[in-house]
Amino acid sequence: MLNSGKEVNRQMSESSSNLSREYSQKHIRGGEKKVMKKTLSSVVSIALISSMFATAAFAAETTSTPETTNTSVSATKEMTTLEKYEALKAAGVFEGDSTGANLEGLTDRAQIAKIIAKAFELSENASGASVYNDEAFKTPEYSWSLGFVGAVTKAGLMDGVWEGVFDPTSNVTHEQIATILVKAFKLEHPATAEVEGEVSDWAKGYVAAAVKAGLIKAQADYTVAAKRSDLVESAWTAIEKIDSEKPVTALKVSGVTALTNSKVSITLSEAVTAVDKTKISIKNFDGSALEVKDASLSADGKTVTVTTATQTAYAAYSLTADGVTKNFVGLPVDTTKPSVVGTVSVDYKGVLTVAFNEKVDAATATNVANYTFDNNLKAKTATLDSATNKVTIVTEAQTSGQLYQLTVSNVTDLAGNTMDSKSGLYFSGVVDTNKPQISTVTVNTDGTVEVKFTEKVDATLATSVQNYVFDNSLTATSATINSDNDVVTLTTSAQTNGQLYKMTVKNVADISGNVIDAVDKFFSGIVDTTKPQIATFTANQDSSITVIFNEKVNKEQAENVANYVIDNNLTVTSASLNADDLKTVTLKTTVPVVGQLYKMTVKNVADKSGNVMDAADKFFSGMVDTAGPTIVSATTDPVTNNQVVIKFNEKLNKDLAQDPTNYSVDGDLKYPTKAVYDESTGVGIVTLTTASQTSGKLYTVTINNLKDLSGNVISANSKKGFSGVNTSTTTLNLQTIQAVDNNTLDVYFDATPSDADAQSVTLTVYDGSSASGTPKALVLVSQGKRPDNSKVVRFYYTSTDGVFTQGKAYTAVVSGAASLPSDVSKNTKTFGGTPVASARPKALTASPVNSTSAKIVFDKVVKGLHASRIHIVDAADSSYVIDVTGIQDADGSGNLDNVTTAILNFGDSKPLKGGRTYKVTFDAGITDPAGNQLQIGSDYVVTLGGIDLANAAPKMVSTAVIDKYNFDIIFSEPVLNAGAAGVQYIITDNTDSSVVAVTNAVYTASSDKTRLTVSLNKDAAPAGLVGGRAYTVTYVTATGSIIDKQGKAYDTTTDANKVQLGASNATNAQPIVVAVDASSAKKEIKLTFSEDIYKAPGVKLAAGDTLSDTYFTIAINGGAPLTGSVVAIDSKTVKFVANESFAAAGTGTVAITAAGATALKDINGQVSLTDSVSFGTR
Repeated sequence: MLNSGKEVNRQMSESSSNLSREYSQKHIRGGEKKVMKKTLSSVVSIALISSMFATAAFAAETTSTPETTNTSVSATKEMTTLEKYEALKAAGVFEGDSTGANLEGLTDRAQIAKIIAKAFELSENASGASVYNDEAFKTPEYSWSLGFVGAVTKAGLMDGVWEGVFDPTSNVTHEQIATILVKAFKLEHPATAEVEGEVSDWAKGYVAAAVKAGLIKAQADYTVAAKRSDLVESAWTAIEKIDSEKPVTALKVSGVTALTNSKVSITLSEAVTAVDKTKISIKNFDGSALEVKDASLSADGKTVTVTTATQTAYAAYSLTADGVTKNFVGLPVDTTKPSVVGTVSVDYKGVLTVAFNEKVDAATATNVANYTFDNNLKAKTATLDSATNKVTIVTEAQTSGQLYQLTVSNVTDLAGNTMDSKSGLYFSGVVDTNKPQISTVTVNTDGTVEVKFTEKVDATLATSVQNYVFDNSLTATSATINSDNDVVTLTTSAQTNGQLYKMTVKNVADISGNVIDAVDKFFSGIVDTTKPQIATFTANQDSSITVIFNEKVNKEQAENVANYVIDNNLTVTSASLNADDLKTVTLKTTVPVVGQLYKMTVKNVADKSGNVMDAADKFFSGMVDTAGPTIVSATTDPVTNNQVVIKFNEKLNKDLAQDPTNYSVDGDLKYPTKAVYDESTGVGIVTLTTASQTSGKLYTVTINNLKDLSGNVISANSKKGFSGVNTSTTTLNLQTIQAVDNNTLDVYFDATPSDADAQSVTLTVYDGSSASGTPKALVLVSQGKRPDNSKVVRFYYTSTDGVFTQGKAYTAVVSGAASLPSDVSKNTKTFGGTPVASARPKALTASPVNSTSAKIVFDKVVKGLHASRIHIVDAADSSYVIDVTGIQDADGSGNLDNVTTAILNFGDSKPLKGGRTYKVTFDAGITDPAGNQLQIGSDYVVTLGGIDLANAAPKMVSTAVIDKYNFDIIFSEPVLNAGAAGVQYIITDNTDSSVVAVTNAVYTASSDKTRLTVSLNKDAAPAGLVGGRAYTVTYVTATGSIIDKQGKAYDTTTDANKVQLGASNATNAQPIVVAVDASSAKKEIKLTFSEDIYKAPGVKLAAGDTLSDTYFTIAINGGAPLTGSVVAIDSKTVKFVANESFAAAGTGTVAITAAGATALKDINGQVSLTDSVSFGTR
């Protein structure tokens, strides 16, 4: 009550006595509460932790929540009033006004009603305000407050200033705030208490008690209106007090999993408000104790994170908490840094998603300072989904079509390893200007109204009941939102059946801040008078019965075993309502008699509207299951590392099925680190996560202690074999697509594509924000890796009009490259058009390489380069004309179709001269791939400086030995033709002048053309290079034409063609099969070798090459060798397609035959090993 005067003392006492026992026990936190993502008390803890960071984080409205919060926060630094305000604003307790926080402003009674209701987590209750007749409540300025006023009135915290009048417009005073809080916390408040300062007689006891408890600060005058800053401090203190008085309740443990080598996660079936680490103990299966160092509670109160001493890797432990024991398996020490997986994705709202390769620390993952952008873009919020290890980032306004680069840094995993900074995460800016709309309005049978929006909306605005206005005296009393933030469920005051209602929805914004246009929706009122009925009834073999009602039912009544009566001495021992659908009840009974007919009567169960069912009789025959569960199969997914899926013949006890210590795997895998039970199927399926497997290796899993739902135990030491999987193939992940101009697209990948991938990748482009309809009819001129960024493939299209225009959205599907993921959704990106027209190319710079060559750099890819089209003349002497005698691209390949950098070569007769300046001009014929002509003419000149530097002839400078059959020759600069056909190198032993044979040797130039790897053939030179000896390598200049990139011939000075070579006894391993993937469904067996295979000297195995099946002996389960066809997938992998079928979950062996060993050799001509390799089939 907030009125003053002597007469109200009696009214206050009466109001205080009206507080129910429930409110007294819960500090006014009883009753049905709106679903919140975090409790207000957790907001206090979180904000205190966050206060260690800069206040600027709050200014950016960074409201993301750490995954766990310490139960004690007293050690953190004192927060400012503004910081507390921002935290309370994030929790919905406070709202700013047009001036912002306005901490010096005043607060009226309507606003204080909301603050108190939010602080004590009272559900809105508009019907509670029906006792007031204030005209102000009928105006838009105050109609929003009815739910809060009703809530505090029902809780006995506020009353009217006189009968029927609440007076929502009056400002609240210090003594009135004191009264509310003292009543809420049931503090003693003797009326005779002394107070320093001006205070009304009736309020002295309340003010004295509130000041003593720290709920309000001492004031000179308590009768004056309180500032908003005073309210912030009082609300903050009240929530802290609630938090500190939470009882430590028993933990109801449902699962335990090791997170790291020193952290364990306890999952609770019911939320708690505090945790005591002394109630938790851990023991190794060998009996030794594992120290519990700390315990912290998640924001939702349903997960406890325990910090332990160092665990023993893959050892079994039992954790006991409040009398409940669960087992888990220790993890190895994690020293691997977390990393970003794949690329950054951006949705149509401009929201970014970044995925990590493992679970990450929530505090660092949600710190916006760890996500930085170029082009002046900043992150506003970062939210972690710990289940998927993904962070969603909301940024400030982006520019449509602008290419941004995101850099992620300082994020740690749960073990404390800090990631290496990851840059190069590119995306194209998206601007969302679309306002949310309502797609459907549905009235449920219980009278609740579901409003479905066309997109995600702001949860705070969407659950504010004042944003839903009804006619015909109907009001919204509460609002909740689903986890996808697109469906709001409204609970209203009593409707009239069949009455037409108009609902106006307003002020709801999407996550980009676009506010809905006020819209009217109509619906007919529903009064639910239909009684619930049983839709299906099933008796199960495990002495359980499944009852499914046709609508949602009351939990308390559905779980009351007295409402299920069975004849013939059979008794229902427990009843559990499915929390997801609120329709399915699972009953447990005593053991029935097999074949006995039973009648069960179901009664007294009501629906959510209170309609009680008519009693219903159901009949069933008794069944008893006496057989234990058996293993059906154990399989691995060929693309999922280190997981095994165990299938059983029936459903299992979930707790036992998820105990990893009930499984053990041979081959050093020991216990799995995790066991996940899938109870959604009619049989039992458990997925095990193991230590790192070896692909193709045969393992055996041994299982004990599992029970079916009837309690029957699996046979001791039940076993099943499986083939290991550990894929580590490199995948090319699409990052983003950007329109460079109206005719050019850049496709960004997370790694450099191979030359083959860069040329084979294709783009299919659609108009709009989805890959649907008819693709655009584009004419591709050329494509290739961008010279300045090898991770980008640029596509050039030709058109007389702009193809990718500003203001339009396009969607492209990338395909064709072998390294792309198989999931099409990962290869699809939406991008915006651009106002930039396809401009004419131009030469940017010209710089001397030496006196007889120069480098020209263009602003885009050009073609049509020819010596006759480029002219160089001395700027001060027009008679000194330098003839361009040849052109090469930057790699020296001579391919001038699509280049951005070209090397111009001159004759020696007229070289560049130091101190001189030259003009470079161009003739017609040089264009970009779209056909735009290069800037030409005398008015377009590029300046080139002279230099007095003769081009030195290339030569060999050193060598580097690899092993007895392989070594590198190192040149003074990049060279061409070092390994060309016909070139000869003589290798002479310095000890005895003998010559090492180079017959069938293979020469491989490095990508930068500075090295040549010489691979000797074992058959021609069996001894290879002998360790301890020195050799001389001689290039026979008459047999080759080695030149540098300017065309300079090899150095002809004495001994320039010779270089010394050391030797090594290191052996080069022979090729061997290292991985096997056998698919029974496809009758395919893929064999991967340890290195590239050569079918003839210098001839590498290529995709599509066929081999004889006699090269391999493959048998399954000890059967006859398979026959079939063999084709190469690439130079290291072959596919054996069997003529015969073979079973899944079998055991196989593969060996290379003598014929195969001879035919399948490595680069040095070494034959393949014929050792037998075991594998499993799937």
